[in-house]
Amino acid sequence: METSAPKTNLVEILIIMSILIIADLLNWIPILNIILAILTLGITQLYFKKKGLKTNTNLILEIGEFVPIISVLPLASLGAAITFWIDHHPKSKIASAAKIANSPRK
Repeated sequence: METSAPKTNLVEILIIMSILIIADLLNWIPILNIILAILTLGITQLYFKKKGLKTNTNLILEIGEFVPIISVLPLASLGAAITFWIDHHPKSKIASAAKIANSPRK
């Protein structure tokens, strides 16, 4: 079975993760939290769709940014990190779990 090359490179990962880490650090400010959640959701979803990556894991964690108490957790960074990990390690246990979770139910 062929292994495909990752769709993202280190520079892209560093840029996206830097933006998301800064946004997660500012998430404790109430009004700014909603604005940042909308911006990071849009940025990451557009970026991952453009790259052809599955975004379900990231989307679920990004939606958690809209829940008031849970939003202080670094969910945007975590979702992006998991998505990048799956892209670079498609045979890992995390990738297998995400594939099972994303498969349609019978």
